[in-house]
Amino acid sequence: MMSDRNALFSSTALRSFAMAFVFIVGLVPTAIFARAVVPVSLDFSADGEFLFVANRDGGSVSVLSSKTKELIGEFEVPGQPIDLLISGKQILVLDRQHSKLRVYSETGEQLAEHDLSIPPARFTSSADGEQVFVASTVGRALQSFARISEKWFPCSSYKLPFPPLEMKWLDGQLLVAGAFEAELAFLDCSQIEKRL
Repeated sequence: MMSDRNALFSSTALRSFAMAFVFIVGLVPTAIFARAVVPVSLDFSADGEFLFVANRDGGSVSVLSSKTKELIGEFEVPGQPIDLLISGKQILVLDRQHSKLRVYSETGEQLAEHDLSIPPARFTSSADGEQVFVASTVGRALQSFARISEKWFPCSSYKLPFPPLEMKWLDGQLLVAGAFEAELAFLDCSQIEKRL
């Protein structure tokens, strides 16, 4: 499977982080690493035509074509982008340096920014893409946002029993893996202690 890179790229398995990272490192190292940037997160556009890559040290998001496998654009992001995800036609980027959630169009235009009450580490969205959960390993906390009419609004903050490292939305619940302890838990918002 690895020898036929075109077949690998068109495969739905490429949507996984590990396979997509092989694509970036294996096929276009000069495009991504030409400015000594560190790619830390990636996601596909809703239609699958573009791959967006957050570059932590470069303060940018690179855009690659799924068809040609080439770097086709890049836009600057203030601070230190550490995670990104695509929600509809919007690109959500976490900025660790300034503790912000930034929202961009697919063309790189900044649409909004939100202050976070926690130092961000990772984030994930609900299955329908209408909610986003930002995790902080420092504060053992989550902060949630909801999308209403294409705008994002802060909702709630939650305490967790352990520092969250990775999260995925599954069957209406948030699967949270612990950062420093051997913790794995299924949580829904009603089970998480609300921060006052």
